[in-house]
Amino acid sequence: MEPKGIGTTSVARCAECGFLFSSVNADNASVTVGRIGPAYAKVLRANSAVPWLRQRPSAKVWSPLEYATHMRNVLLLFARRIQVISRDEQPELEVMSHDDVVAAGDYNRLDPLTVAEEIRQAGRSLADVLAGLAPAGFARRGFRDGEGRTVLEISQRAAHEAQHHLLDMARGLGRSTTVARPDQSR
Repeated sequence: MEPKGIGTTSVARCAECGFLFSSVNADNASVTVGRIGPAYAKVLRANSAVPWLRQRPSAKVWSPLEYATHMRNVLLLFARRIQVISRDEQPELEVMSHDDVVAAGDYNRLDPLTVAEEIRQAGRSLADVLAGLAPAGFARRGFRDGEGRTVLEISQRAAHEAQHHLLDMARGLGRSTTVARPDQSR
């Protein structure tokens, strides 16, 4: 399930996954976000036949496939939000209850190879949106439930959620936490 506060940028580093928010800036956001899809696709392809890809470790923890599909949705949501922020002055942003969407989506019935391609495309789409921005565009702000968020903060949230949920997937798959991190260069 979506950990409370996973999207926050009010801390410098995530204590659980080690993500450093300042590692994403206007100069590298597009490249960093562009690595998300391939990192997830690699994990999904490598584990597509593993039964625990679709199993929740506990009732309150999503399965690895649910985390991956959630990440696909996050990337698409963030691309829409940034497009609205780029177009409108101080827009109200779309709100999504991720737990409700996962529950309604029946994600464990989805084909992991299809999800791998969809998340690759969603990551590329968000990276392309970011690549099209001038540096000043990263300071533009939208509002979600009254809370202001800049394009840069949304970019940082995308990279953080990606790294954090790769850790969640690794736990669900019973692997070490040394999975490909989309915030690091290869």
